[in-house]
Amino acid sequence: MTDKINPRWPVILGLPIVVYALLLSSRLSLYSGMESILSIGVIMGAGIAFVLMPLLMTVFAFISRKDMGAANDVWYLIQLLRMSQE
Repeated sequence: MTDKINPRWPVILGLPIVVYALLLSSRLSLYSGMESILSIGVIMGAGIAFVLMPLLMTVFAFISRKDMGAANDVWYLIQLLRMSQE
């Protein structure tokens, strides 16, 4: 997808979606229903998908072949750290 369109546009579309989901999640309480929690998660996932993939494709496009293994290792480490905080 990023080969055909400028990666800037999905990021510009995805950031307001993520902000909207964060706004909705800030209004959750102990009495929130499962439907609202799941719908916020789906909205957040859609927004992150629009932001993350074009951003990663752009970043990895400027890394040389020689450094690609190290960059992939750093990305994997960041993912492990992020998952350990959940």
